[in-house]
Amino acid sequence: MTNGTDQKPRAEAPPASETFDRAALVARALGFRNGLKPNESLGDSLTRLTVWTQHELNAIYIRAGGTLTTRPVQRSTHDGESTWSATEITLTVHVPSIGDVQVVTDWDEECGGRDLPVMRALACRESIA
Repeated sequence: MTNGTDQKPRAEAPPASETFDRAALVARALGFRNGLKPNESLGDSLTRLTVWTQHELNAIYIRAGGTLTTRPVQRSTHDGESTWSATEITLTVHVPSIGDVQVVTDWDEECGGRDLPVMRALACRESIA
């Protein structure tokens, strides 16, 4: 028997309480004290988060460990008028009941920090531009 339509049932978004619980798990695993609200304008989600500096990434690396990778990227301003090359650093942390969560930032020479544990771990395998 059909319901009279040819449409597939729509996937429903998880209830707000479930999203909050998942965010709380990620926040706790990464050590975010004030909870977690992904910045959607940066492309953030519960499994991909942006931090502003390698110092913030280092604090998460010390607390949670994980796997580090880098890749060259092209960045631009929102209006696209200015572009630049950057090295994106990604820390992948496995969060139980969630899966892998990526925390990313761009290497910023002006912020310093080549002596940070996260940077020393990367230096063993890769060079930072």
